[in-house]
Order: sequence, then C-alpha cells, then structure tokens
Amino acid sequence: MTDDVSTKLAALEATVAKLQAQVQELEDDRAIRDLLAAYGYTADNCQDEAFVDLYTDDGAIRVVANAKARANFGVDEWIVYEGKDGIRGFITHPKGHHSPALYGKSMHLQGNNLTTEIDGDEAVAKGYQVAIAADENGTRVLSAGNNTWQLRRTDGQWRIRERRGAYLGDDKFTTNLDKD
Repeated sequence: MTDDVSTKLAALEATVAKLQAQVQELEDDRAIRDLLAAYGYTADNCQDEAFVDLYTDDGAIRVVANAKARANFGVDEWIVYEGKDGIRGFITHPKGHHSPALYGKSMHLQGNNLTTEIDGDEAVAKGYQVAIAADENGTRVLSAGNNTWQLRRTDGQWRIRERRGAYLGDDKFTTNLDKD
C-alpha cells in the first residue's frame, strides 16, 4: 500500500512540475508579446527613454539599409545602433523617428505572425511588422518587413538584446527570419 501511495505521489509531483513549467512558458510568452507591443507604443507616443529602457545595456538594432536609408544615414548594407546611447540615437534621429513627418504621427504594428522560442532566460521571437503614418494626404504604409528579436531576461524582466529587421522587397527579407 505504501509503495502505491509513493508511486501516485511521485506521478502527481511530476505532473505538477510539468504544469508549472508550462505555465512559466506561457507567462514568458505573454511578457515577450507585451515587450514587443511596448516597442511600438513607446516609439509612437514619443516616449524615447521608455523605448531605450526596453533594451539590455548591450542591446542593438540592426536594420537593412534600403537605398533611401543608405543616402540618409551614409551606411552600406545594415544600419547598426549599439548600446543604450546608440539606441537613443536611433529613436531620436532627426531623419528617422524624430522627423516632423513622423514624430507622433506613426504607428508600429509588431508581432504579426509572431513565434517565440524560449530557453530559460534567453528567447528568440520572429514576426512581421508594419509601420504606418498619417499626414494631410491620409494614412500610408511607411514600411513592412520582418524582425528577429534576440531577447534576454534580466532582473526578472524580458528585454530586447537585438532587433534585426529586413524590409519587404529587400533581398534580405527572405533570409532574415532564418538566421539566429
């Protein structure tokens, strides 16, 4: 009889442990989705420092430079911003987010077709994005593309370690989500 109770108790403990792991993964997935939503909200609502705080101290943004970006930013293939100061430079750039045509007039839609792979305190999220803006002529699509997000949990909070984005129509669009 004791062996039967011990066996049932062990099975119950295994079930509880499995359920706890599944709940943790669901909570992490939800937190990651909230983080990516905050990326758009903070950018669109002119909350520059809150945007910067979404990143780890060693965070980075890497986006494919299309022809217009190559001319505006003087770069070759990728536009790269590293560390908190670099990310602050990204969100406050006068030819980018802080241009009068965009500042407070754009909307980023993150997480379309989002997948997440969580491994402890590290995660990778992949999905589509669309950015739109409004002006006197109406609403228009600014960009559409995909992002691979390298994420890290620090001090109990998920943060962006790296956003790597490619735009629809660019030759890197089809391979961006394949790289880790």
